[in-house]
Amino acid sequence: MTDELQRIRFLVKRDGEPATREWVERTLSIYREALAGAGNHPPAAHYRTEFEHAIRRFEQWLHGNMRDDTMTLSVEEFSRAREMVSGLLEELHLGTYTFDVEPHDDGWEIRVECAAEDGWMTRTFNASREELQRDDDATVRQRLLDAWAVQLAGCQRTR
Repeated sequence: MTDELQRIRFLVKRDGEPATREWVERTLSIYREALAGAGNHPPAAHYRTEFEHAIRRFEQWLHGNMRDDTMTLSVEEFSRAREMVSGLLEELHLGTYTFDVEPHDDGWEIRVECAAEDGWMTRTFNASREELQRDDDATVRQRLLDAWAVQLAGCQRTR
């Protein structure tokens, strides 16, 4: 899959912003349905990450959040933070969900979208830079799990 931001920029130049917005909203809906298994052909496991990435990019564009990162970080630090969030969300046994981890002010902004009883719900959390680098600290992990579990209580669970 191509980088969605490049595709959006191309479409804006070619078709204009209103037509691009319609395409993004329509495609976003299709990708969400595919991840939820609602369509005839759910994506193969290896495409799930690409669909999640595309969904995040579409939402960023729709909400006007196409900004440069506000904190300097290494690829390794970003990867560790993303792995930590992924592991924590797996421990919460959410059903169908997507998430994004972005640098924000002095820490991280974590955005989770999950399947709920009446559609999709979105929750946004903040975590310090240090919290998402301390995957070996059980106290930090549990504190994050407890806080996120409350806010994600409406998500469908796998068990």
